[in-house]
Amino acid sequence: MLAKLRTRLVTPSNLVALGSEIACRGHLVEVLKQFEKAKHGLTYRSIDNKDKQNYTSIPLLVSQGVEDCLNELDPKLKTTGTRVYLRVMRDIRDAFFNKTLSPLGRLYLIWKTVFIFRIWRSWLSKNGYSEEDHFITSNAYTCVELNGHMMANLVFNVAQGIFPPESMRTWLAGSQACEQLFRLLRSMTPTFSTMINFSLKGIMEKIHKLHYISA
Repeated sequence: MLAKLRTRLVTPSNLVALGSEIACRGHLVEVLKQFEKAKHGLTYRSIDNKDKQNYTSIPLLVSQGVEDCLNELDPKLKTTGTRVYLRVMRDIRDAFFNKTLSPLGRLYLIWKTVFIFRIWRSWLSKNGYSEEDHFITSNAYTCVELNGHMMANLVFNVAQGIFPPESMRTWLAGSQACEQLFRLLRSMTPTFSTMINFSLKGIMEKIHKLHYISA
């Protein structure tokens, strides 16, 4: 979901309209030109739209350092749209991956995002803007809506005692956590092994080994 939002922003031809402001890659290019890397952490690879699976750049884009740099740019550049867009991405990230948040805190962040997108979409329609050109993709929008409802359902079921409290470990629910686990499991195979699939028994054996190694 965040990767889809990132791709939408860093595609050079896209100008995402948010009221009288726009969010675009050009603002991030200006940050790279005018500020040292130590202040924002970005590189040109971070805003390269060709690498659509560049997940490592997402924490850099939504960092406070980038927002501060955007805020310090010449007011004539009108970076408010880009700052709002990145802040929404940060809220989505924190709703699922910030381990310190309470369940209500997670609900607040994800549903704030859902309502922002609903209002934004309605505004575009009423003002004659094309959603295809100025809004996030329909796939990304659907993902945000589904995740909002999933979070509400999850919190309700945990509060009712239907699900165990461990169900709120939302940072483990994404595909990236699963892929990271399987990368570790594959790294435990022999050097010249071509095995890419595991039986359930094989996975359980390797998970036990992984547990002992990391203990």
